[in-house]
Amino acid sequence: MARATFSSVSRRGLLGGFCGGLAALVSGCAPQLGAFQAKATTAPPVKNCFDTLGHQAGYKPFVLAGNCYCNPLPAQIALWKKEGQFEGKSDDEVVALYTARGVKTLADHRDCNNLCEWGPHVAKGGKCLVPPTPFTDNYEDVATGGGTKPA
Repeated sequence: MARATFSSVSRRGLLGGFCGGLAALVSGCAPQLGAFQAKATTAPPVKNCFDTLGHQAGYKPFVLAGNCYCNPLPAQIALWKKEGQFEGKSDDEVVALYTARGVKTLADHRDCNNLCEWGPHVAKGGKCLVPPTPFTDNYEDVATGGGTKPA
């Protein structure tokens, strides 16, 4: 059995004391955070709708001077028609209205958060109709009308 010497015990004690002191010093230097403050106590009103937010009943498609920025997919076109929009137009004719404006939809690309070559989002004056990425400032801006609306 190895016999502990004074120098090995001293080194362990010194190292332990140094590490303990360092931990106490570092933990005491962290800034004290106050209570969490919510950004707002009430959610701002939704002024625009789009695919990941969900269609708002009665919102007209933006190509008809409305605030609906949902993509012209078959199910959405059927919903618009049920609400009285695009009467007498085929699905292809509805899509052609978007194409004629140079708008790029989910049929063209995805997952860009409107930072693509066609961005910003159509609601902000761009040509990209891909829904903004949830939990981003862009998502909030498009939903609440924080961006500039195209002329």
